[in-house]
Amino acid sequence: MYALRNLFQNMQQYDLPADEIKTMLPEVVNELTYTTSLMENLLQWARSQMQADSVKPQLIDVSGLMGEVAKLLRLQAAAKKIKVEAEGREGSLAYADKDMINLVLRNLLSNAIKFTPEKG
Repeated sequence: MYALRNLFQNMQQYDLPADEIKTMLPEVVNELTYTTSLMENLLQWARSQMQADSVKPQLIDVSGLMGEVAKLLRLQAAAKKIKVEAEGREGSLAYADKDMINLVLRNLLSNAIKFTPEKG
C-alpha cells in the first residue's frame, strides 16, 4: 500500500513521465501482492478465531497443499530472487483442518521469504 501511495505522490509532485512510471510498476505490483497475501492471512486467522468451534478435520494431501502455498507466494519470492522448492513425499496425508494448515504453511513460507536476504 505504501508503494502505491508513494507512486501516486511522486506522479503528483514531480509530473513523472510515463516511461519512468512504468519502471516503478513492477515493484508496486510485488508490494501489493505481498500485502494482499498478508491481508488474506489475517482475514483467515480472524475467521478461524470467530468460528473456534468450526474446526473441520479431514484427510488432506500435505505435499499438494505445500505446492499450492509455494505457487501462491512465488511472486513474493521472485521479487527477492529467492528460489522456493516445495519438496514433500507424494501421497503424504494428514488428518487436520485444511484451512488451518494452509494458514500455517502460508505464514511459515511468507516469514521465510520476508527474513531471507535477497538471493538467499
